[in-house]
Amino acid sequence: MLDGQEEVPLAPGRQEVRGGVAQAKEALLTRLAQPGVAFVLLAAVIAVIFAQGSAAASTRSTTIRLPSMVCPSLIATPWQLPYAPYTKGDEYDVKVNKYSCGSADQYIKILTANKVFKTPSSLIPPPSPPSNVKGGPRGLSCRAIPDKSGRAYDGGCYTYSGGLANMNKPWFAWTVG
Repeated sequence: MLDGQEEVPLAPGRQEVRGGVAQAKEALLTRLAQPGVAFVLLAAVIAVIFAQGSAAASTRSTTIRLPSMVCPSLIATPWQLPYAPYTKGDEYDVKVNKYSCGSADQYIKILTANKVFKTPSSLIPPPSPPSNVKGGPRGLSCRAIPDKSGRAYDGGCYTYSGGLANMNKPWFAWTVG
């Protein structure tokens, strides 16, 4: 009893632990070493993990969102860089946001075959700023950088507001792989 405090009896099967952290730790480890205690503790932890996973899975199954992601590489119109060493290829890296990879791939095959419009900004020596290119989906504006032959080898299709691409709306982009 400490300074007028009443002593409370321990519940049956409990041991009083005195003497500090080391003795408390030893008592806990002794209790965990008893048959069945560790198994019950492990089963409880596993149950909590599965409960959290199934709750998350049920939430995911009701909400279908197309997140921002990198798609598999795409083989499309051959390109040649507009600057030395004039590397060539036909593989493109594709990234989408709230847009399917399959739909983006279809448009990119069309866009990379088209010539980039010659605007004053695209007449600047490479690397030139993006210019408009035809063949993209309705509702999105497509801009690209021309390769050595003038085709759209690096670009994207976005919703623009105030001259800037709105990255919260659906979009897709491609670059050489």
